[in-house]
Amino acid sequence: MLPSIKELRDLGLTDRQALDVVALFQKAEAEEQARADECIREYERERKRNYRMRVPDMSRTHVPDVRDKRHLKEELPSRDLSEGKSILPRKKRALPDDWNPVVAEADAVELQRFKDHAKANARRCADWDAAWRNWLSSPYRKPNGGHSNGNGRSGSVLAVIEKIERHIEAAEPRELDFGPGAPGVRLVSKG
Repeated sequence: MLPSIKELRDLGLTDRQALDVVALFQKAEAEEQARADECIREYERERKRNYRMRVPDMSRTHVPDVRDKRHLKEELPSRDLSEGKSILPRKKRALPDDWNPVVAEADAVELQRFKDHAKANARRCADWDAAWRNWLSSPYRKPNGGHSNGNGRSGSVLAVIEKIERHIEAAEPRELDFGPGAPGVRLVSKG
């Protein structure tokens, strides 16, 4: 325990000598605290060593990262890797301004719709050609959005009108003539 300055003066020490004694006591206390801290650190190190010996090391059972190409080349040889190509997914990118797939003349309007939709929604794709093929095969391109019209039949009103027109064109003239005073609607042919 650190003696007070008054106790040191009572022993006959000068102020300078009393300050030297206090400094020695403080230095001894600091060294003692350092030894105690080192003992605690050593105890913690020993405790961790014992724990590690009891618990298996999970880092050694780690599954390798699939993006590590060297690992894939060693364990999974494939034609793509031997040609220098990666099997990792390609980065998605915005629709390039110079992207113009070969399309039928009938699909030109649909291609413009596809491009407008992609730009308006900031769509990003790894393969724009595949996205275009999916767009063409989408059920939403079908009449009525790919849904039935409520009667269990799929098709739009325009498709029904076209079907009626085909039946009218195929009908013989006598089937369409209702005669001069026949009630009802009179069908008029095109032309």
